[in-house]
Amino acid sequence: VLAILAFSCVPESQTMGDAGQTLVKMTPTGFNLIPLDAATTLQKALVFEIRKDAHSDASMDATTTVVVKKDDAILTAYNDDYGTSFIPLPTSLGTTSPAPAGDGTMNLVFENGIYVIPIVLSVPNASLFDFAEAYALAYRVTTLTGEGAYSKAADDTVIVQVMVKNKYDGTYDVQEVTP
Repeated sequence: VLAILAFSCVPESQTMGDAGQTLVKMTPTGFNLIPLDAATTLQKALVFEIRKDAHSDASMDATTTVVVKKDDAILTAYNDDYGTSFIPLPTSLGTTSPAPAGDGTMNLVFENGIYVIPIVLSVPNASLFDFAEAYALAYRVTTLTGEGAYSKAADDTVIVQVMVKNKYDGTYDVQEVTP
């Protein structure tokens, strides 16, 4: 009886989650929106950022390389799943910094205390957008080398709709008025 009592009093094993690890993650993830003004001047907006959450100073100073790929197949799958018709934002309308290589990849290198790398969209003239089109950008984290691991709690893809705001856009309620 004493053995059963002692065994039933053993506390359940608990983990420390992500504590003590250097984790890398993309934020935000999922579906997001960048609304631009209908302006002919340069506009910039954050598409996403890659963060390195280091567990120590030594880990923060260690090199980590994250490869992110512009992936139009994500848009195709999203369109199929949700009945949308997004097309990739042409580089003639907007570019990102850092810019993807010819194969769509961006090699993001964290070293010497760098803990965040933003991906920023630059649109020089939003009035050139075709308002009949739905533009978007899609990215996926493909590999991580060096110090750290990709957070299991974070998604590794993002879709960002890029659109020009219409000041007259909205929901209107029209009611018939009769004399």
